[in-house]
Amino acid sequence: MAEKNEINLEIAEALQDDIDKGIARIPSRILDSLNITSGELIHVKAKNTVVLRAMRATKRDSARDSIRLDGTTRANIGASISDAVSIMLVQVKSAQSVTLAPLQEVRFSNDPTEYFHTKLLDIPVRENQKIVIDVFGTRLGYIVSKTNPKENVIIKPSSKIVVSETVHSGDGKSTGITY
Repeated sequence: MAEKNEINLEIAEALQDDIDKGIARIPSRILDSLNITSGELIHVKAKNTVVLRAMRATKRDSARDSIRLDGTTRANIGASISDAVSIMLVQVKSAQSVTLAPLQEVRFSNDPTEYFHTKLLDIPVRENQKIVIDVFGTRLGYIVSKTNPKENVIIKPSSKIVVSETVHSGDGKSTGITY
């Protein structure tokens, strides 16, 4: 059951340019009905919850009650294409620090922290969210193992990124990586 400022939408496949960027494409009329401006952050919920940046959908989607989400996001919320999700506006704090743990064994010749920070800048995250970072054409899966503050946060220039070398020991079956 949707709350007053919440609406249910059907999941559709993300636009290629939006993959792994924390973006949800939603028709303008739906954004307007919820008083959400393109670029604001929203709470997207199915079995689990993520925070994404709401962006206006293309004209071809204007008549549909849909939301375009990438495969990583769908894995994070435990939903598939055609499933229903609820959305609503959410407040997010700037991250003081975010710790990432790899989902696979990975070694870097140099410290990847600055590169990861650049790739994740202005992307909202929360603890236990799986993310994918493209490193020179290789999609590497990470989990947000810790955030400060301990809530929905957005990575800003002042945020400290910590990249753990220890592979995440949690649920390794669902990496959230899709092709």
